[in-house]
Amino acid sequence: MFDQVPPQIWIVLALAIISLGPAAYVWRYFAHGLTPRDITLPPEDLSWKSLRHLLLCLTALVGLAGIGAFVFTPWAAQFARSPLFAQALFGAMGSYALCTVVWSWRKGEIELLLRGFVSRFSRTEHPKRYWASMIWNGILGAGLLAAAFGAGRENATPHCDDGNSRDELIEILATCSALLAESDLDLDQRANLLADRGAINHRLGNDTLALRDYSDALALDPSNSYALYNRALVYQRTKDFSRSLADFDASLALRPDNDAAYLDRGLLYLDHGRLEEAVRDFTTLHERSPDNAYALANRGITYVWLGEREKAEKDFATINKDGEAWPIVLHGRALLAFHDKEYSRSIDYLTQALNVDPDDYFALRLRADAYWKSGRKDLARNDDDRSIAIDAERDTR
Repeated sequence: MFDQVPPQIWIVLALAIISLGPAAYVWRYFAHGLTPRDITLPPEDLSWKSLRHLLLCLTALVGLAGIGAFVFTPWAAQFARSPLFAQALFGAMGSYALCTVVWSWRKGEIELLLRGFVSRFSRTEHPKRYWASMIWNGILGAGLLAAAFGAGRENATPHCDDGNSRDELIEILATCSALLAESDLDLDQRANLLADRGAINHRLGNDTLALRDYSDALALDPSNSYALYNRALVYQRTKDFSRSLADFDASLALRPDNDAAYLDRGLLYLDHGRLEEAVRDFTTLHERSPDNAYALANRGITYVWLGEREKAEKDFATINKDGEAWPIVLHGRALLAFHDKEYSRSIDYLTQALNVDPDDYFALRLRADAYWKSGRKDLARNDDDRSIAIDAERDTR
């Protein structure tokens, strides 16, 4: 139920709770004196009324209201994802903690942070707890400000890591190369930077450069399982089966908990007709990660090629129609229909898959074959042309 609530609502709720204290003071300040007072009673103590405190409370309420409005804007989402968010958050919290130390020194009373609103200690009545709270709040504030300073330095330091858009990747690639040009790197630093640059080249489709970077990284650090796994993916994409398999094996030997490697190695086995090994890897993945739909979807496909229809359908029946692995099920059922010479049903399954991904190469190739088999030559040529164009585009990357 709570998953349905937008995060902005929780932020506004927290701001509303924070504003209760200042709002209560403002209400009390202006509402006081509106009702007649019994003149027979002793003079009322009005020492709590302070224009300065009123202005502080009003300022706080305006600031909280501004933050509440800001969280619903697109800029808030961008800021939350930016590197400055952690720096600003730690800085604000640290500044507040240190301010409590200054205010408490002046008032002679302190509230221990992180312990709730009831843990308030007076310098005269609880001197030990007062000074302990002062020290704790000071250490907490200094630590948070140090974290903010560290985050600021981290943001200001160039990084050789991942990005989202192609422009970001190209910019990061230049940063990687600049960092690698520094002469004071030790072997581990250089190996990690080479592996990171290889990952950027990999994402940009620069397979030759990616292979060179991964290989250079592994020459410096042969135990880098991530570089081995990533190099295996490049070899897989360049159809170098033996080297890809060797790297997958070596990577899993170093890091046997890499679930993605079982899936990718299983797909490699499947593509090269080593069906029993593919079943083994997909089964291992399913046992390690029962919620990974790709494990059973691809195992079902493998069972189709093995001619084990009942096992294939059993695996397909576990896949959610709205899930990402559903097109694989459509591929498998289209293959079963094709083998049964039910070409119209095979075409229907493949068309559903192409509605999900119009560039589904496997679906286009198999649907073209089904069209040829059913005598629908124009449609078969269209799918052949589309698949050839996709193949050519892959070769130019």
